[in-house]
Amino acid sequence: MKGDTIWREMAMKCPNCGTENSDEARFCQMCARALAPSYQVPDLVVQSVPAPKSKSNTIVIVAVAIVIVVAIIAVIAVVMIGAAPEADLRADLSYSPANDGPERVGSGTIIVYGTIYNYGDKMGDGTMQLHIWDGYGWHDYSSPTGVVPANGSVDFYWDAEFDMMDESLVDVQYSLTTG
Repeated sequence: MKGDTIWREMAMKCPNCGTENSDEARFCQMCARALAPSYQVPDLVVQSVPAPKSKSNTIVIVAVAIVIVVAIIAVIAVVMIGAAPEADLRADLSYSPANDGPERVGSGTIIVYGTIYNYGDKMGDGTMQLHIWDGYGWHDYSSPTGVVPANGSVDFYWDAEFDMMDESLVDVQYSLTTG
């Protein structure tokens, strides 16, 4: 007996002459050749045990996941860049301050007007940043340019009223950003 498993001997066949001998025989009863005992192995229940996860498997899985995420981000970036307008917007603007009449002495309107040109091959839009001196202080404004067609232009008009304005000191500075 080994552990909980019972081993039993089988009838022995002589490897020399093939004669069947008793289970306990050590020599063949026909040719006297030494017999080696043979044993029947009991049926074994085999259970599958999952292979232990190794660090190298985990590293490979993480590396593959990272490569997939980077590839997806790259595809999205290519699509977004292809969809982004390639515009080259430039402005040719002027301004004019105007007092609104004698009843509003010291107040008035500043008008910024002109043309925004797109020298690019795709339509685009942008924002005009206006930095205005009304004679008493600086004021910042932003105004959308609207969509400017490829190799085309749009007119730009913006105005604002000021409670206090010295028409002789008005100054307008502007910049244009695309996006």
